[in-house]
Amino acid sequence: MSEIDSIVQNRLLPMYKRVFAAVKEKHPHLIGFINTLLGNNEQRMGLQITEHGKIIGEYTIFYENMGVNKIDMGVLHPEIHAPFGVIKPYVAIEKSAFLKMLDDEQSFIDDPFKAKMKYISDITVKFLR
Repeated sequence: MSEIDSIVQNRLLPMYKRVFAAVKEKHPHLIGFINTLLGNNEQRMGLQITEHGKIIGEYTIFYENMGVNKIDMGVLHPEIHAPFGVIKPYVAIEKSAFLKMLDDEQSFIDDPFKAKMKYISDITVKFLR
């Protein structure tokens, strides 16, 4: 397992679970709305981490009811089943920005929407065909 794989598995996954629990507690109506919109299907989001523009890690994050089930390492295979069809989104982020986000966990727990805005310019959303 590479260093970045270890960080994704041992830091991102636990952080996501803690942040999701806080959001679910503070905004249950929002989580309910998103679950209704997406249904109870398993959804997959992609994550691509780069360093100086070079890809150093690709991941498929599996969600069910907005909770993360697992992360596949070395595979970029997103697939979201939305009411208007299937889309294949993934997020690309530089390792340095990714690590800053992980270190800023409390901000995401306190106010995830404000915290996301601090990093929005570091994230690129792309779609596979």
